[in-house]
Amino acid sequence: MKTKILSLEKIPLIYLYYSFIIAFSDYEIKVKLTFKSFKNLLKTRDVKLSLSYGVFIDQKIDKETLNYFENQLAILLPEKSIINKDKNRIRLNEKKIKKIPISFILCGFRKNFSIYCEKEDKILKFKKALYDSGTATLPFYRGKGFSKSLLKYIIQNSRKKNIDGFILEVLQNNDKAKNLYLSFGFNISRKFFCYRAEKINLVNTLNENLKNNLEINNLSKKIKIKKLTLANFIKYTKDKEIFLKTISWQNSIESVKNIFKKITSIAIFYEKKLIAIGAIENFNGDIKFLAINNNINEEFKKNNLIESILLLELIKYTNNKNISFLNIDNSMATKTFLEKINFINFINQYEMFLNL
Repeated sequence: MKTKILSLEKIPLIYLYYSFIIAFSDYEIKVKLTFKSFKNLLKTRDVKLSLSYGVFIDQKIDKETLNYFENQLAILLPEKSIINKDKNRIRLNEKKIKKIPISFILCGFRKNFSIYCEKEDKILKFKKALYDSGTATLPFYRGKGFSKSLLKYIIQNSRKKNIDGFILEVLQNNDKAKNLYLSFGFNISRKFFCYRAEKINLVNTLNENLKNNLEINNLSKKIKIKKLTLANFIKYTKDKEIFLKTISWQNSIESVKNIFKKITSIAIFYEKKLIAIGAIENFNGDIKFLAINNNINEEFKKNNLIESILLLELIKYTNNKNISFLNIDNSMATKTFLEKINFINFINQYEMFLNL
């Protein structure tokens, strides 16, 4: 089969969306995104389509290929087509199919981005960093080495553009993908843990814990809880006493700022001093982070009172039945706290990096 590698910059976004939902349709973590949510994902992670590439079919499209794409989209998008609003099925032709990448790597780009290397207990700083925001191949075309070809192509291109770091995440049990990255010289920086809990159970647990704490009555009189504007969020997240360790790309300050209208951020103050800050994505109940000042008094640390108050306040702002917290590393005290309040660890990932 004849193929070609092209930048995704000039491809209509709807065709990239079709490729994305088909490619991740059988992924271990179910990916169900509307077109609007897909655009939101690209914005959140600072995906630059000019630095992202895909593999495209470069030959005449046969009937089997046409049927494959149409059948997949009929299953995954049973609602009326975005293109043909008068029909219940998306109709494709050869020209349209040639705009759908059969394999792709979506790359985010940021300047002055840092990650935490757990083994060496140090911060790694990159002046220009790429982030793999999605590597996938349509099931029908797997096993042909497309991901390897794209990765090689992007690494070569990035070096020419003086990009000095490439960051990605891979499921811990995905040995095939992990070994591919290792073969290119990637190193594991840290292990990420992903948690979720039912909101109703979480509210009950937190309320019960706070009710049984003798310190809470005195503490509640001393603290002030404030919902933040974007300007204040930017101001307070510069506090180095709170953000000593780096947060993952998806949960970073940059990601939160990108979609702040869809986020609620809460800060807790004691005697006008910031002692904690958190953020939640309103629609899906994804906690971006819970950051606690490392220099707070011991009374605030006792029984995770501050974390409990902050989390309970944040989850008021989502109607989602489930609360999730993705990509927590071992260095974060939040991990122990979540396990105490019965969050379930449902999957783990490795963060990996390549010095370019």
